[in-house]
Amino acid sequence: MLTIETMAEISKEGVLYLKMPQSIKPGKHKIVVVIDEGASFPHQKASAFLPVHDVGPWPKNLSLHRVDIYEDDE
Repeated sequence: MLTIETMAEISKEGVLYLKMPQSIKPGKHKIVVVIDEGASFPHQKASAFLPVHDVGPWPKNLSLHRVDIYEDDE
Protein backbone atom coordinates (compact mmCIF):
# COMPACT_ATOMS: atom_id res chain seq x y z
CA MET A 1 0.00 0.00 0.00
CA LEU A 2 1.24 3.49 -0.86
CA THR A 3 0.02 6.74 0.71
CA ILE A 4 0.21 9.85 -1.49
CA GLU A 5 -0.78 13.28 -0.21
CA THR A 6 -1.40 15.72 -3.04
CA MET A 7 -3.85 18.36 -4.18
CA ALA A 8 -6.76 17.69 -6.51
CA GLU A 9 -9.40 19.73 -8.25
CA ILE A 10 -13.09 18.85 -8.42
CA SER A 11 -15.04 20.44 -11.25
CA LYS A 12 -18.59 21.83 -11.00
CA GLU A 13 -19.71 18.58 -12.61
CA GLY A 14 -18.16 16.59 -9.76
CA VAL A 15 -15.24 15.24 -11.79
CA LEU A 16 -12.05 14.72 -9.77
CA TYR A 17 -8.82 15.80 -11.46
CA LEU A 18 -5.80 14.28 -9.77
CA LYS A 19 -2.21 14.16 -10.97
CA MET A 20 -0.35 11.08 -9.82
CA PRO A 21 3.42 10.61 -9.53
CA GLN A 22 5.06 9.02 -12.54
CA SER A 23 6.16 6.14 -10.32
CA ILE A 24 2.54 4.86 -10.28
CA LYS A 25 2.10 2.29 -13.03
CA PRO A 26 -0.84 2.73 -15.41
CA GLY A 27 -3.80 0.45 -14.80
CA LYS A 28 -6.57 -0.09 -12.29
CA HIS A 29 -5.87 0.77 -8.66
CA LYS A 30 -7.98 0.81 -5.52
CA ILE A 31 -8.01 4.43 -4.30
CA VAL A 32 -9.38 5.89 -1.06
CA VAL A 33 -10.30 9.58 -1.21
CA VAL A 34 -10.45 11.71 1.96
CA ILE A 35 -11.85 15.24 1.60
CA ASP A 36 -10.48 17.71 4.16
CA GLU A 37 -13.13 20.43 3.96
CA GLY A 38 -11.38 22.53 6.59
CA ALA A 39 -8.23 22.93 4.51
CA SER A 40 -7.90 25.84 2.14
CA PHE A 41 -5.35 25.74 -0.61
CA PRO A 42 -4.26 28.60 -2.81
CA HIS A 43 -5.00 28.26 -6.51
CA GLN A 44 -1.29 28.53 -7.28
CA LYS A 45 1.52 26.04 -7.30
CA ALA A 46 3.33 25.37 -4.03
CA SER A 47 6.39 27.22 -5.20
CA ALA A 48 4.33 30.42 -5.44
CA PHE A 49 3.78 30.74 -1.68
CA LEU A 50 6.57 33.31 -1.33
CA PRO A 51 5.52 36.91 -1.80
CA VAL A 52 6.98 38.75 -4.76
CA HIS A 53 7.62 42.49 -4.60
CA ASP A 54 9.03 43.96 -7.79
CA VAL A 55 10.78 47.20 -6.92
CA GLY A 56 12.41 47.62 -10.29
CA PRO A 57 16.06 47.25 -11.28
CA TRP A 58 18.93 47.56 -8.79
CA PRO A 59 20.72 50.91 -8.76
CA LYS A 60 23.87 50.80 -10.90
CA ASN A 61 26.08 52.06 -8.06
CA LEU A 62 24.64 49.72 -5.39
CA SER A 63 27.34 48.03 -3.32
CA LEU A 64 26.51 45.17 -0.98
CA HIS A 65 30.04 44.80 0.39
CA ARG A 66 30.15 44.57 4.17
CA VAL A 67 32.40 47.62 4.47
CA ASP A 68 29.85 49.68 2.54
CA ILE A 69 26.87 48.47 4.59
CA TYR A 70 28.22 48.59 8.18
CA GLU A 71 30.05 51.24 10.15
CA ASP A 72 33.69 50.67 11.12
CA ASP A 73 32.77 49.90 14.75
CA GLU A 74 30.46 46.98 13.95
